[in-house]
Amino acid sequence: KAESPPSASSLFSCIFDAQNLAKNEEKISALQSELLVKNALLAENLDLKQLLLRSENEISKPLVSAVLVRPPRILYDTLIIDVGYKDNVKVGMLVFVLGDIAIGNIESVSENSSRVRLFSSPSTKNSFLLSSTAGTIVDVTAEGRGNGEFGIVLPRTVAVEMGAELLTTGIKPHVVAIVGDIKREETSAFATILARAPFSISMLRYVVVDLATHIIE
Repeated sequence: KAESPPSASSLFSCIFDAQNLAKNEEKISALQSELLVKNALLAENLDLKQLLLRSENEISKPLVSAVLVRPPRILYDTLIIDVGYKDNVKVGMLVFVLGDIAIGNIESVSENSSRVRLFSSPSTKNSFLLSSTAGTIVDVTAEGRGNGEFGIVLPRTVAVEMGAELLTTGIKPHVVAIVGDIKREETSAFATILARAPFSISMLRYVVVDLATHIIE
């Protein structure tokens, strides 16, 4: 007996099933792609957390030092501290105050003392990061003006607000200064940002040298 041809309803049912199958396969593929992205982001976050944990637990090796000489008994934005190469201090190491504020680098070292050159030393230029109003980070060059002050020139269209932080570069940025004044002139395409270190140089009694600062020799 010859088989009867499939009915129209059966054909529509097959087509509908095929379409649903195709849609489900697309959804599965999209979910797989999303899962791969999430796994990649999770792995990246774990790597970053491990780096930060290592930087906090292993890389950071603070050495507390007393300030022997400060301005005005010495050049402004310069300090003499009571640790030297016998304490494993090297030229270029970062120096901090108040726990986490970066103030400068070791400029020269003797057996029992070292000279610290502050970032704000007049005419000294350093690369830093500046937090903007939009929540982004801007790469800037800050020029020291002496007495803990910095000048930064940026296009006037860059969104920067009072209180923005000037930060060191690297995996774990440290505060260097706080924006205290912004000068925008209508006739200029640039703005001058003035920032000041959040401490008094003449009042410094102790500093911290980071012995784990990466030094290129």
